[in-house]
Amino acid sequence: MGTLRIRARYSSGRAPVAAPAARPRATPRASAAAAERLIVIVPYRDRAENLAKLIPALHAHLAGIDHRVVVVEQAGGGVFNKGRLLNSGFDLHKHEDAYFCFHDVDLLPENPDCDYSYPVTPTHVSRYCSQFDYQIPYGGIFGGVVLFSRRDFARVNGYSNAYWGWGCEDDDMARRIAHHGLAVGRRQGRYRSLPHARGWNQEAMPDGYRRNRARLRKRYSYAHDGLTTLQYRVAAVSQEAGYIRYLIDVGGAPAPGRGAPLRPRLGQP
Repeated sequence: MGTLRIRARYSSGRAPVAAPAARPRATPRASAAAAERLIVIVPYRDRAENLAKLIPALHAHLAGIDHRVVVVEQAGGGVFNKGRLLNSGFDLHKHEDAYFCFHDVDLLPENPDCDYSYPVTPTHVSRYCSQFDYQIPYGGIFGGVVLFSRRDFARVNGYSNAYWGWGCEDDDMARRIAHHGLAVGRRQGRYRSLPHARGWNQEAMPDGYRRNRARLRKRYSYAHDGLTTLQYRVAAVSQEAGYIRYLIDVGGAPAPGRGAPLRPRLGQP
């Protein structure tokens, strides 16, 4: 298959403001929309052992849910960009009658409270992970395993495309959710964290986390960074045992000192 270059198209206008959502229960269960398929999107590179354990574990855990696992693998050796991979996975399947789970490759579900049923609001599932001794590292955490309806993910304009290397894209997403007036659901999932070596080119961009933290603290228009500005290239597609794999070219990180431009947030984003 030849390469496919894609510039995503979304409306940058703000969605109509709905009535304030009722605060969800700690573990919202399936609704009438649960008949939709679940698409699990896994960002990936260079963690073959983790992936080999995750795929069968997911299929076993999701045996009662119509689901598909999609692995979005970053091509090349550049600095990892998790947000762009997650956005591209959503963009490739946004026309399906589905809801979405964004799932780290190194987390295995351990108990029934790892609940992947339809979310009535953006929902954090991986509340207790072995890497944190099954404690909550901080109250507003929104990383690891999260669920979105298709509508809500588009409404917040997906993840930022501007976080390169490790850290902060999940906290940025939590702020997007709050900005759009959506409540966060929190389920009580317990997960085993798989070991892995440092990777995703943390060494290649030693100041990346500091830069990401600086971006997180700044105010910028969410309408100008996310699904509406997403560009990527599908370098290859293959059907693997238990999942579909996309090899994604996400482009390159900005030169040191030249991060992605921040547009001021003027009025509504």
